[in-house]
Amino acid sequence: MTFLEVTVLVTRWAHVIATVAWVGGNIFYLAALRPAMRNHPPGSTDLPRVIGERFKRIVDLSMWVLIITGALLIYDRLTQQIALDYAVILGIKLALSAAMFLIAFSIGRRASRRLVSPTNTLLILGPIVILLGLLLRFIGG
Repeated sequence: MTFLEVTVLVTRWAHVIATVAWVGGNIFYLAALRPAMRNHPPGSTDLPRVIGERFKRIVDLSMWVLIITGALLIYDRLTQQIALDYAVILGIKLALSAAMFLIAFSIGRRASRRLVSPTNTLLILGPIVILLGLLLRFIGG
């Protein structure tokens, strides 16, 4: 393997790990932890806040890793000739990812009433973005 191939491999790995940490953590939080905290007698009223703050740090780090590695991976891919379907799916993935970043940034400053839960929206968008990424690998080679 050349140095460039190793660099692309490590960049993809970091991108996947950051995705797993954010999306997987969100799924765990919404599907397991939050219901357990609701149904269990509260030992500490601080616990949900502390968990939320710690998970936010993981999400913040994951977002920066995703932005940096995503930009590098896009640059690597766009130095090659790409098909129109690849460009369209990449555009959709970038738009949904940007929406996820905006939602994550807004969660700490959320209003008391919202029409749609931001965490539930992330739960839906995350797997869609992952699917689009897999689709890009499938059609882009």
